[in-house]
Amino acid sequence: MPSSYKLEFPVGVPTQVLFDALAKTPAIGTLKAELSQPEQGRMLFINPSTWAKRGQNVLVLFRTEGPSKTVVVVHSSCISGLQVFDGGQNQKNCEMVRDHILSLAKKIAVE
Repeated sequence: MPSSYKLEFPVGVPTQVLFDALAKTPAIGTLKAELSQPEQGRMLFINPSTWAKRGQNVLVLFRTEGPSKTVVVVHSSCISGLQVFDGGQNQKNCEMVRDHILSLAKKIAVE
């Protein structure tokens, strides 16, 4: 598996509403929220390194595609530039963040 993975998907929720909902999330599984930049429409989550494994950075970008449509890009990469293979962890990170965002979007739609 390569040392990075990227997912892009549409969400039928206005960008700012979706960003604000995700910004209230302190962690998604093992990923901890590290940085929130609403002006640039991006958030950073970190899966910290341990003695047994290398960590990953997960960057989430929000792009407005209309009044009530957002395109979300999730990019996970290994913290160490020396790591060539990740054993599928970056893909799992991206899918976990995507599933969490889609869950938030469903809750927002119900409200």
